[in-house]
Order: sequence, then C-alpha cells, then structure tokens
Amino acid sequence: MTVDTFLAFASILVSYSFFGMASKGVKLNIPLFYLNRHLRLLVPLGFAVGAYITVTKHLGGGPLYRDLVHAYNMSCKTFWWSTVFYIQAFINPRLMCVVQTWFLGVDMFWYYFAPFLLLAISKNQLSGYLLLFTIYSCCTAFNFYIAWDHHFNGQMPVSPILLSTDYFAYHYVHPVVRGGPYMLGLAFGHILFKSKENKVAISRLTNCICWSLVAVCMPYTMLISRSFRLENFEYNRLFASLFLAFHRTVWTLCLLWIIWSCQNGHGGPVNIFLSCNLFKIMGRLCYNVYLFHFLFQSAMQYSKKGPSYFSHFLSTFESIGDMAVMLMFSIPATLCFEYPFSRMCGLVFRPPNKEDSKKVAPLKMDT
Repeated sequence: MTVDTFLAFASILVSYSFFGMASKGVKLNIPLFYLNRHLRLLVPLGFAVGAYITVTKHLGGGPLYRDLVHAYNMSCKTFWWSTVFYIQAFINPRLMCVVQTWFLGVDMFWYYFAPFLLLAISKNQLSGYLLLFTIYSCCTAFNFYIAWDHHFNGQMPVSPILLSTDYFAYHYVHPVVRGGPYMLGLAFGHILFKSKENKVAISRLTNCICWSLVAVCMPYTMLISRSFRLENFEYNRLFASLFLAFHRTVWTLCLLWIIWSCQNGHGGPVNIFLSCNLFKIMGRLCYNVYLFHFLFQSAMQYSKKGPSYFSHFLSTFESIGDMAVMLMFSIPATLCFEYPFSRMCGLVFRPPNKEDSKKVAPLKMDT
C-alpha cells in the first residue's frame, strides 16, 4: 500500500503541475521534461549503487554476511546500468541492484506516458478521461489475469528467496500491475486543479459517511491481506485474484478522498495533522532515506550471529532506531548529492528571460 500511495501522489503532482503551467500559457518541452527528471534522480541513485558495491562489506560481519556482500556485488556490478535507466523490472527482476529501486522503474515507466495522456485531457477532456479509464481497466484486467494464471495468493509470500519468486518478478514489481493508482492520480490532479479556486460544499452527513467509509476501507484492505497468512485459510482462486486486482484501487480512492476533503476544508483534525511542518522537513530527506534504508537494514539482519525472536517491543525499538539513523544519514547525503545537482539542473533548464519562459519550459515538480 505504501508504494501505491507514492505512485498516486507522484501522478497527482505531475498532473497538477502540468495544468498549472498550461493555464499560464507555458508550452511543455517533452525532451526537457524527461531529461530534467532523469538528471535530478541520477546523482543520488548513482551514489547509492556505488555505496551498495563498496560500503556493504565494511558495515558488518558474520556467517551470513558474506552472502549479502556477494549478492550486492553480483547484482550491482552486472546490472548497474538497468538500475540507472529504470528498467530492472523488465531486464533482471530476479537479480536487482538496490532492490527497492524497482519502484523508480514503475514510476518512470508511467512518467514517460504522462505528458501525452495529460495533453489528451487538455485538448478534449472527455476523450482524455476515457483514455485514462481504458488504460486503468487494462491494468486492472492484466492484474487479475496474472494473479489467476499463476494461482497467486492474495499476499506476498513469506520466503527467504522472495526476489526469486514468480510473484515478485511477474506481479509485485510489474509496471502494468501498478498502473491503476497512477491513472487515478492523473485524473484527480486535473480535477484538483480545476476546483482549487472554488471550495466545494458538502453536507455534514455526506462528510461523515465518506470519512467513515475511508476509516473502514483503508484498514480493511490490510486486514484482508492478513487473512491470507493464517494457517487455516483455504485458498480461493477467484477471491485472491479479485483482491489483487482491486484492493489498490480501493486504497487509492480513499487517499484521493482525504486529499480532496482537506483541500476543500472538510478534513478537520486530519488536515491539521497532515499540514504539520515537520513533514516538510522529512519530505526533503525522503529520497535518500528511500535509497539507503535497505542497505542498513540488510546489514543489521545479516550481521546477526544467532537466532532472534520476534517481540512487539523489540520491533518497535528497532524501527525507531532505524528511522533515527536514516534521518541523520540522509541530511548530509541530501545536502551533498541531491540538492546541489538539483539546483544546478534548475539553473541549466531555466529559460534565459521572461519572454522565453512564456514560449517553452520544462515541467518542474518535486515528487
């Protein structure tokens, strides 16, 4: 669900920024649209790939640690190029360098199509929405077909060889499977932009009903996924396939309601919490946290020299410690590798004068 949340937010920002610039008469330069995004992400990503190859062996040790070092060396030295070009899900889904960057591949896959889909909406709103709905329907149907054909359970398998499973390679990281939330986000970004000046009033009863549905549906999608892990659960092929095909849509629609409700003044305490300035600071650091957190987590796990046993207290303690370490690490990483290059890209791609800026400009957004 976290990944689908990011995909929905990313597409909303792309769509909202596109129509914001279009309303000012700025013409989209598609080559710069792609190049700007690639360059902004490349330096931190390249630094992460190098760190996974060179730094891993110095972070720990133990009977299992050599396997971790070997895995990173083999995957990153062989497939570093598929990582920086965001095509791991198609080329080497079972042997990924910087495993979590499969999400960047999914995001970039749909990012390539985004300007054409948004241009279709700007030229003819009805046709554009029909096009988004068609793509969304195809993604959902493909999702169902893959789950049905491979007899997938409704949840990711718990396995030490997860990255080698068919579920991970053909379903979990596949860009088409993840396309539904992105299409919904593109459409919602347009709706959000059109209604930004006019607050939509709804009755208190309607607001309570919608928030109640969100409060039920969002946790229920996770509770259903838990049922697939129970020992006495009886596998149902149709139920599992339908769940995998539609649960991301339910989650995304709940997110869209939260955003729309807060935007129109119906969020109440939720809006106050989500508007906290602390999230802005953490948001600036999240890209480097995302790139490097798995390195530290895997080093910690593979350094253990004896069996460990689960407890709620220990899990909470390790999670808080992991978050604190990553936030401290991401501050210098962001200042040294992300922001300087991002700023340089902004200076290079910025039009030289105001007259040029009215003619053409790359789409700029922070996702």
